[in-house]
Amino acid sequence: MKNVDRGFDLGSKQALILEMVVRCGRDAYGAEICRELEGIKQRTALPQIYGALDKLERAGLVRSRMGEPTSERGGRRKRVYSITGLGQAALSAYGGREFGSFDTKVTV
Repeated sequence: MKNVDRGFDLGSKQALILEMVVRCGRDAYGAEICRELEGIKQRTALPQIYGALDKLERAGLVRSRMGEPTSERGGRRKRVYSITGLGQAALSAYGGREFGSFDTKVTV
């Protein structure tokens, strides 16, 4: 596990990506999160998603691991993410607020 940054301030974009990790369920991965965001009209580039996931992991809000190799990826593994208890608490604390800086209003 990476060093945990306990002073992390959850912003609206990070909260939205954290919510997408929850929606995707166990073993969420970047491209899947990207599709979920597009589904709510929040187009986000993969590098932005991975940057946010890295920050969320350093803050202890998500954890990642390497998934199993798949034939669709030519035997390569992908990094998968899941929310932690601390991430659930942060999302609950953020709850009720809209992600108002985006075109589509999403409330957690």
